[in-house]
Amino acid sequence: MTGADGNTTRAWRMDYYYYNAPGQEDRLVTPVITLGGSAGTRLNFHHAYKPYGANYTDGLRVEISADCGTNWTTLYYDEALALGTTTTGSSPWSPTAANQWEPHEIDLSAYDGQSVVLRFTGVCDYGDRLYLDNIAVTNSGVRVALKLMLEGAYDSGTGKMRDDLRLAGLVPGSEPYTALGFTQAAGGGGEVTQAGVTSVTGDNAVVDWVLVELRNAATPATIVATRAALLQRDGDVVAEDGVSPVALLATAGSYNVAVRHRNHLGVMTLNPMTLGNTPMAIDLTQTSTSTYGTNARKSVSGAFPAQVLWAGDVTYNGQVKYTGGGNDRDPVLITVGSTTPNNSANAYSTRDVNLNGQVKYTGSSNDRDPILLNVGSATPNNVRSEQLP
Repeated sequence: MTGADGNTTRAWRMDYYYYNAPGQEDRLVTPVITLGGSAGTRLNFHHAYKPYGANYTDGLRVEISADCGTNWTTLYYDEALALGTTTTGSSPWSPTAANQWEPHEIDLSAYDGQSVVLRFTGVCDYGDRLYLDNIAVTNSGVRVALKLMLEGAYDSGTGKMRDDLRLAGLVPGSEPYTALGFTQAAGGGGEVTQAGVTSVTGDNAVVDWVLVELRNAATPATIVATRAALLQRDGDVVAEDGVSPVALLATAGSYNVAVRHRNHLGVMTLNPMTLGNTPMAIDLTQTSTSTYGTNARKSVSGAFPAQVLWAGDVTYNGQVKYTGGGNDRDPVLITVGSTTPNNSANAYSTRDVNLNGQVKYTGSSNDRDPILLNVGSATPNNVRSEQLP
């Protein structure tokens, strides 16, 4: 037969001409498809069909499931003459020209980041032959392969971060940034981890969620697109499937790339990066990766020195303050109890500066001391500001 490009092709076929079983449904079902690391996902396919007549209502339904087939949502349905791509006739048929195929592009961006199953359901009414070809799931976003370290969880003796929040079962299944009031753009927000991701151990164990931003190259204060993603112990930032690089819904081009955390100061690349469908590697742990502003990252020494994001922005307002109005120390005390400073609270909280799953005001591994250290132990009235435009 002739394909949609005018060349000979092979295609999936339902032979309703010889299939006298009106009402019977037959399905072509995909394996589970992970859309982790996808943005602006589209389903593309061609179909060809010659109606036998108006009274023979063969149909085609395209459906999607995000819960392994328990529930299905219809993406497309047509039947009889509306399904036809050529004129009616009474003999078994196959396409003989490119214009006898109809192209389809269906927006699946609502399912970005999820695992899905697609099925093509043919509905028999003893009519004529139905063909499908060129089925493809495509991505229209740009990808980044980020690497970074959070000071609160970083161990310079191993060069990795601790995954205490994961071990305590505190990493939430959905991103926390929308609820905290962080700006979301271009479909960002509402990201959810895929099954089993927080069970992974070792270097790829999840440390916490971070928020990745694309910013306009000419006016970097303008946020173009966002995506919440998962940070792993070795510093890799990955999509909801725990494997894929992060995708953001934007056209290929040059952008400044920023990353933010709920109680660390965010950073942004100094120069715009040229981004496309191939992941762009950006390693924010290295001094060779220039960042916007002055002292945007903290230099940590030890067996494994690294550039890390400054810890202590408990109020996530772009500043680390130890004294004065709106400081980051008082919320830690309030969380454990203003009259019981020796208490501790187990929680997933912005007050947990060292990301060990526990809020503490006094004693070892407390969350107050890192705030003081990052403004200057001898200068507690100082303020350290986030270096973002």
